[in-house]
Amino acid sequence: MLSSRLTNIARKFTTSATRQGLHGGHVGENLPFKLGSPARTTLLFIVFFSVPFAAPFLILRHQLLKQ
Repeated sequence: MLSSRLTNIARKFTTSATRQGLHGGHVGENLPFKLGSPARTTLLFIVFFSVPFAAPFLILRHQLLKQ
């Protein structure tokens, strides 16, 4: 009884989400940046992942050099 009710709710949600266009579309449609230029995309990914990775090392260096 409960499983059939949950199945009904899930089915209603998926059909409404598909009807509203929330299912995706083409690649990169729901990203907050454009994928037009491969060089620009690569640079954005390098900056996005390298800044948080380097932050602890830079903070540690700053603390060790402080007098």
